[in-house]
Amino acid sequence: MPEHTTSEGPEHTTSKGPPGAAGRGGEYPEVDIGEVAQRLRVVVSRLGRRLRQSPSAAELSPSQYEVLSTVVVRGPLRVAELVDLETLNPTMVSRIVGKLEGAGLLSRTQDRDDARVTHVEATAPGRRLVIRVRKERDESVALLLAELDDSQRSCLVRALPALEKLAEVGRDRSGGASR
Repeated sequence: MPEHTTSEGPEHTTSKGPPGAAGRGGEYPEVDIGEVAQRLRVVVSRLGRRLRQSPSAAELSPSQYEVLSTVVVRGPLRVAELVDLETLNPTMVSRIVGKLEGAGLLSRTQDRDDARVTHVEATAPGRRLVIRVRKERDESVALLLAELDDSQRSCLVRALPALEKLAEVGRDRSGGASR
């Protein structure tokens, strides 16, 4: 098996295309899965870093924004549900919820039937912030896409189902939410 060495160490896993590619008449060249994984990780990290530079979200940490976004998308939640969705420890979620509540982006209420249970809900300013950040991030991606030629954009469009599946598989394994 050929060895591929990257700046991050040797990779030894090779494959002839994706599962199910057999019998397609050699449509896929030999693929080094280690190299694909490394390149995909680098690209996703760089894009993620660029998207997190949203001016509207500058006052929030990435974890704070993710918690707020989850509450906006999912609606009112019990804090315990939020812990499960975000795969963070309860103490961290409580701190984040406290900061978001202090900023007026979330509200916290006790359960009427069980005082041990706390619910969180996005306030109007919290919902507006998430909408504004998403719009800024969408515009940022649109500007990047505009720099590509038609063929490159077409390749990305064709790759979207596989990337969406990859994110879904990763979410299912971690138990976390996706936005």
